Amino acid sequence: MSVSYSVVGLKEIAELLEVAPRTPHTWAHRGVLPTADHPSVNGYQAWDRGTILVWANRTDRLPESLEGEV
Repeated sequence: MSVSYSVVGLKEIAELLEVAPRTPHTWAHRGVLPTADHPSVNGYQAWDRGTILVWANRTDRLPESLEGEV
């Protein structure tokens, strides 16, 4: 599945990076995710898609299907 949102929350991060739905919640709880670009979108933190792609690439979490996008 390809996620094409420009702003992503934890659910979309899981879809984008092809990980289990709870994984981004765990990353957020552990302080592993980058600082949110948007502290409150409908009451939730959100990130620009590009921020997550760069972070995932830098931390070896980028799936092969997205390697050409960074």
